[in-house]
Amino acid sequence: MQPRITARTKRELAEAEAQVRAQFAAGGRNEPCQQSLGDYMADWLTTTKVKPSTKRQWRQIVEHHVLLDSIHAIKLGHLKHLHVQQFVDRRVADSLSPNYIGVMHAVLSIALGRAVRLGIIPSNPAAACDLPRKTRGVMACWNESQIKAFLLAAQDDEHHALWVLALTIGLRRGELLALKWPDIDIDKGTLTISRTMTTREDGSYFIADEPKSTSSRRTIKLPMICIAALRRRRALQNQRRLQLGEVWSADEAVFDNGVGAHYAYPHGIGRKFRALSQSTGLAPIKFHGMRHSAATAMLRNGVPVHTVSRILGHANASITLNVYAHVLSDAQQDAATKIDQMFGT
Repeated sequence: MQPRITARTKRELAEAEAQVRAQFAAGGRNEPCQQSLGDYMADWLTTTKVKPSTKRQWRQIVEHHVLLDSIHAIKLGHLKHLHVQQFVDRRVADSLSPNYIGVMHAVLSIALGRAVRLGIIPSNPAAACDLPRKTRGVMACWNESQIKAFLLAAQDDEHHALWVLALTIGLRRGELLALKWPDIDIDKGTLTISRTMTTREDGSYFIADEPKSTSSRRTIKLPMICIAALRRRRALQNQRRLQLGEVWSADEAVFDNGVGAHYAYPHGIGRKFRALSQSTGLAPIKFHGMRHSAATAMLRNGVPVHTVSRILGHANASITLNVYAHVLSDAQQDAATKIDQMFGT
């Protein structure tokens, strides 16, 4: 006897047909899964293998949005594309940012994709949802003269070398705070990124023995301004180490908490940057804005995109192109001007 399928739309009909075909292919028609989406998502979180910081974000999305929405009670075997689309539409109505809604949808899609692979459901109901258009704002940053002004004002600050590395080669905050002296060869003028400060699932911070991503593991040739700042940093740190004696930590942290150990959390260094930048009278920027300032300065001064990409630790140059497209459009105007100078108008 052939199964009878009823549906309100072509999309629902296609989903129902796919489900029936999958059931027959598996050797018969099984009853749809009766586990609720909320229970499934909770179970999925306990088994999925991702970085602790990523799992923490996913858990917040599940607990603060999925489990507090009516979608959580729908049985997995009855979950349709329409339900997921309505969940997305309710988040749009709540005025959440398009980027955050995109992350929420991605978490749902990843979780339900695993259910498809396990044979729990025949197809992913989160596929092909209509999402709000993501926005990419241009983060505020400093130009070359502002960078010079800040570094001059901060030349006597204890973390002067940290500001130099952030504003010239664009190291991330977590990379800076995880640096150890063995990572730096001052004689050769190189610095290797092989770890970062990140968060556990409970929100606490620790030094991970691997960087943010595979592409983040890199060795950077240091400019002289960085080498000079690091030499000075090492000399001042050695003075404190001799004064403190046995109290001094064995962490070998380049940027330490005063007794040679890594910072327990990164917010303190962020507050120091805000206070210092406010005292200079410069336009305020976020800590991560120093990284953007460094990248923008390199690109505006003709450093090739692929070189900037490697210094920043991007997975590929296309990421750099996307993030700094506004800078490169300015460079095109400079190129047009130079062509006129070469060949005449």
